[in-house]
Amino acid sequence: MMKTKHRDEKGASAGLLRALVVDDSDPVRQRLCQALEADGRFAVVGLAKNGRSAVRLTARLQPDLVLMDLQMPEMDGLEATRRIKRQARQSRPIGATSCASSTSTR
Repeated sequence: MMKTKHRDEKGASAGLLRALVVDDSDPVRQRLCQALEADGRFAVVGLAKNGRSAVRLTARLQPDLVLMDLQMPEMDGLEATRRIKRQARQSRPIGATSCASSTSTR
């Protein structure tokens, strides 16, 4: 279970950038959330395990930043990014992450 405290969908505290974290690895998602919130400039407003969920949550939550893994099941991060950019009413920064390792954390 993730111990990171997340802000509500609508409101991150004043002045914070609202972030959606997308990665199919639970430990990676947790570390990214902790790093973003420890920074003090971000509020994690949503989490997704695959690109399909990321597209759906981005439409609903309207985050300022989507931190996206590239290799995921159901829909990869590149396709999800394309769809998010098409559906967005305004341009949104999209960060992409990918990690190759000889030992899997997934």
